[in-house]
Amino acid sequence: MSRRSRVIMGILIAANLLLVGYISVVRSRQPVPSRNAKSSEEKLLPQTQMFDDRGQTLKTEQFLGTPLFVQFINPDVEQQTNLLSAILKDPPQQPVKIVLVTSSAQKLRARVPSITDNITVVEKEYKQLRTAFEIPECCEKTVIFDKNGTRVDHRFYYQGGALAKLQAVVDGKPGYSPAVLQDAIVSAKSAQVEEIRQRTLTSPSGKAVIAWFSNIGTFCPSGDVLDSLKGHQARRHDVELLILFPKNYTANDVQNLKTNLNVSIPIALADPELSNVWESFNLKYGEPATNGALVAIERGEVSVLHGVDGLYSFLGNAGNTNAKP
Repeated sequence: MSRRSRVIMGILIAANLLLVGYISVVRSRQPVPSRNAKSSEEKLLPQTQMFDDRGQTLKTEQFLGTPLFVQFINPDVEQQTNLLSAILKDPPQQPVKIVLVTSSAQKLRARVPSITDNITVVEKEYKQLRTAFEIPECCEKTVIFDKNGTRVDHRFYYQGGALAKLQAVVDGKPGYSPAVLQDAIVSAKSAQVEEIRQRTLTSPSGKAVIAWFSNIGTFCPSGDVLDSLKGHQARRHDVELLILFPKNYTANDVQNLKTNLNVSIPIALADPELSNVWESFNLKYGEPATNGALVAIERGEVSVLHGVDGLYSFLGNAGNTNAKP
């Protein structure tokens, strides 16, 4: 290496050392963020003014100190008014404040007459409030804030589960579990379940499985459940299998499933008792919680399995028990 090259190399090394030293000094002077500092991603209750449909002027800061449920609601959409009705019918036990933001307060009150005086209904400056609460123009959402005004949940209606989430935030209630669905099915006294339950008392395996599907995606958990059922059907002819669809499905829906996904398992529509359970659970917990649910019956005992693993465990010994006389 020539002398000139060595000089240039020395200058570059010295410059880099100075740069590293400068960066170290600058970093040492910067304050260390507190571990208790709130994340910049954390969303807080917007500080804005509201005018309810009774002529009262309110500020959002007045709602602090108690969990707050804000529902942007279109009174012409049944799914949205059904959610509100369900919340008013089964409200949290602990105090909660409810604000309903709508484009037509009069129509909303007519559609949901159970709205009480302690619920705030807001119509004025509807579009501005959508912007303040970050509600897109396409569709409405529900938003939940804790007592400190921190946003803890926000979701579109098609996601479901707002009622269960509200009860969890306010009362600490647990969310969906197979055990909760099991209790509801047993209490429903469904004729469909009872007929199968009776057959398991004398069948060779003593076992049956009813699968609930409101939709099936081939690359989703529901698709895995269906594939598992088809595999068990091919291996275990002594276990009764049944697929149920919601009551609003048609014969064409059933035929499309059989044809497109090569399904030979018997398919039926849920009877009124099971339909009521299905609709209430979809409303409270959201469709993903119950879609693909597996109702297992063994010697008359009803339970709800937990996914594909639960199905394999339940059917692993099928055919190895003696039927009761």
